[in-house]
Amino acid sequence: MIVKHLKNLIAGIAMSASIGAPVFAQDSALPISLPASETPLQQIALLESNILNESRGVMVGDMHAGVLQISALLRRSRFEEQWAFVPAANSWIEIGHSEVASDSESEVELDVDYLAKIIETYGDVYIVHFHPASFYDNGRWADGMFGSNYDARDLQNDEVAMIGLALPSASDVAASVQLVELLGNAALRSKLRFLVISPLGQVEYGATDPGRARIIFNQGNPRINIMRELATASAIRRGQRNIARLIATLPQPTIGEVIAALCAEGSSDIYQLHYKAQPAG
Repeated sequence: MIVKHLKNLIAGIAMSASIGAPVFAQDSALPISLPASETPLQQIALLESNILNESRGVMVGDMHAGVLQISALLRRSRFEEQWAFVPAANSWIEIGHSEVASDSESEVELDVDYLAKIIETYGDVYIVHFHPASFYDNGRWADGMFGSNYDARDLQNDEVAMIGLALPSASDVAASVQLVELLGNAALRSKLRFLVISPLGQVEYGATDPGRARIIFNQGNPRINIMRELATASAIRRGQRNIARLIATLPQPTIGEVIAALCAEGSSDIYQLHYKAQPAG
């Protein structure tokens, strides 16, 4: 997940409010009421990576159904995608754009303008993206033989680092903090949560209520850069050396237990990470 050009995004939101950006009428077939969108809204039956971005997909379905679909999607798509899941509307709304992918990495930008409208309307929102299975196209990982119950002690040295890909990346963590800064007081009034899904399960992450307050209070303070501190710690935590250390210290280091321990290491009073293994169908 990437939030780029924050100043431009803030200016864009302000301009759209002042001069009236062009919007499209809501698809009359949509069963829920959504804010007007510059990209036409379209009801979809399945969550997909939408790299054309000619419409904004909206799917009615609960959290479990959406996670199952994304867990299948990440095995066939190299392109990441992002959605806002709104519990109150039981719906998934596409909020990603400018998707790019290569053999070794993938990026998707966040439509902050429209997300801000969703948050203003509903308050309680999950921001969800996935890490493609193509990230794991490496040796024995590519064969799909390593699940969350696999004994991590049996991994070879060059296979250990792949466990860290189940966690939010440093840029994911940075983006979650940037979004709080961008939303300001709206972030304090809302319940904003982030979720990354991988072949190994799902990790919910984000700033706590005290964390969001601290991020906003210290915004612009040259002596305190919470985003940089959290992102740097995330990069170190996901590194091979730290993961190998955890494997050596845990009594029963399954891959799932290692991911859970990594999440515990990254959790504090201002930021939390929680792991769940891959859901059953």
